[in-house]
Amino acid sequence: MKSVSTELSALFEMTPDLVCIAGKDGFFKKVNPAVIEKLGCSEKELFSSPICEFIHPEDRSFTSERRKHLLGGKALMNFQNPYWSKGNGTLWFEWTSIYFPHKEIVFAVAKDISYRKSIELAVHDGYRKYKHLAAHFKYKMENDKRNLSYELRENVAQLAAVIKMDIDQVSSNEGNLSDSSKEIIEHAMAVSGLLIKTIQKMSFSISPYMMADLGFNETLGWLCCEFSKSYGIPCRF
Repeated sequence: MKSVSTELSALFEMTPDLVCIAGKDGFFKKVNPAVIEKLGCSEKELFSSPICEFIHPEDRSFTSERRKHLLGGKALMNFQNPYWSKGNGTLWFEWTSIYFPHKEIVFAVAKDISYRKSIELAVHDGYRKYKHLAAHFKYKMENDKRNLSYELRENVAQLAAVIKMDIDQVSSNEGNLSDSSKEIIEHAMAVSGLLIKTIQKMSFSISPYMMADLGFNETLGWLCCEFSKSYGIPCRF
């Protein structure tokens, strides 16, 4: 037994992982040299201050909540949190911790995952920036589509409607038109009516204004109805 105890003690001292024993009161009771080296503190400093003071301020509340679960009997597996080191700045550790209630101590082992975490954070930061840019361009495109749809609907379609009205007025007021002129006017009336419908369909396909005015269900119902009229294929929502 003495040999096993000596070997465990040597392993405790020599392992590159952080190994520590903490009390239920939240203070370190015993640490291996790796803890001292990583945090850049002496044993006296480590033992005289609560462990929470070495944790990065932004993560203290979250770590405190997880510690409550630990003391309640739920072991912490692969728990990550940042610490503040005197010589190394912010370091990320990944902990496995077990609480022994009969002795009121926590046995914990951690790996330094700072390099891996820096890569993860850089990737996440890049993703967040690109997501923001994508959202910006999507908003701009949608806004441009709405503006184009509005211009088609309110201006171009209105101009086409005015032309149709003028042609209709000529047809109604001019009784001495030749048959060929009447045919041209009838053709122009038909084309102007088709032009107005085409502009309206284009406007709706670019940006369905009904979506904002009436909502999703009403818009789809109207779209199915128009599809049925245009192509003779039954369609309903």
